[in-house]
Amino acid sequence: MVTGGGVSIKEIDPHTMESKIVKGLYFAGEVMDGAAPSGGYNLQQAFSTGYLAGDKAANA
Repeated sequence: MVTGGGVSIKEIDPHTMESKIVKGLYFAGEVMDGAAPSGGYNLQQAFSTGYLAGDKAANA
């Protein structure tokens, strides 16, 4: 089983999780098209990108 679909990762700055199209818009977790096996990888993606997006948005 995998999770996939959502906003293309090509449209997201991986250092900030900010949209490359709309400034000030940040993405995290499964809203992004980051396909990986379920069961831990998707949770790690959600936690890591959520932290990064929150940190960068708060300090923008």
